Amino acid sequence: MREAQINRHAVRWTEPSRSPDDSLTTGNGEIGINVWTEASADVCMYLARTDAFSQDCRLLKLGRIRLTITPTPFDDTPAVVQYLNLARGRVEITLGEGDREVSLWVWVDAEHPVIHVEGQAATPFEFHSNHEMSRT
Repeated sequence: MREAQINRHAVRWTEPSRSPDDSLTTGNGEIGINVWTEASADVCMYLARTDAFSQDCRLLKLGRIRLTITPTPFDDTPAVVQYLNLARGRVEITLGEGDREVSLWVWVDAEHPVIHVEGQAATPFEFHSNHEMSRT
């Protein structure tokens, strides 16, 4: 009952994000992540830490992680559900439909500086991750 009450206020989108402005956020107080899904079925994350200051004392993102799923779970039309599960502190993403559906859970460990990405599907798939630097 308590989880249902908390999640009444949760954010849910049923289409790919247009930009990082459509991201869902979660974290553990030390690490923060912005998570969004693009029309290509790639899942992207901006990474942040509370101590990542520039020489000008600006709090900066550490970069972007791009997760590519192979084979793509999309047919002609991207089927996406992006959900911020407030009670569990995680972003839940469903990509594709039917036999191609892939479910992902992205969360930050509450006791360790670790980001977890878990996935499940009816058919085998692979994650390929790439770190994209935002600065030189």
